[in-house]
Amino acid sequence: MANVIFALICLAFLNVLTTGFSFYGILLYPFVQIIKITSQLLYALPGLFSNPSQLAGVIGIVAIGGQFVAGDFLKILNLAILLNINLAILNLLPILPLDGGKIVFCLLERIHRSLLKLRLPLTVTGWVLLLGLISYVTVLDVCRYVLKIYA
Repeated sequence: MANVIFALICLAFLNVLTTGFSFYGILLYPFVQIIKITSQLLYALPGLFSNPSQLAGVIGIVAIGGQFVAGDFLKILNLAILLNINLAILNLLPILPLDGGKIVFCLLERIHRSLLKLRLPLTVTGWVLLLGLISYVTVLDVCRYVLKIYA
């Protein structure tokens, strides 16, 4: 939720800087923009798994983000908005150590209490998957940006 709130604040500030001060630009239009950006990101999400060249970790975000913003404050705001919405979407994926997984598991526990004993194995499995993904993306980033090997 904090990522969404920060993105809304950044969008309101961006709207004031680009279009001027207005009630619509500060209080209403950021919600429309969040929905639009989120739908675009969700539409692109399945393509990430079929095209690993689109994945980027911390190294890739810093490398691409540094080239993108190049000291322009409006671009820095746009990057902050995009990163925060990405983090909010990632956190809501239904993988158990993430908030989305916890929500799904709490709903499943309400349906049938015997699922409670699956929490630990599913959490460990989720952590292993997430750490594997982080490691994979970091290796890709190192190959791309540090070693200049394009995998």
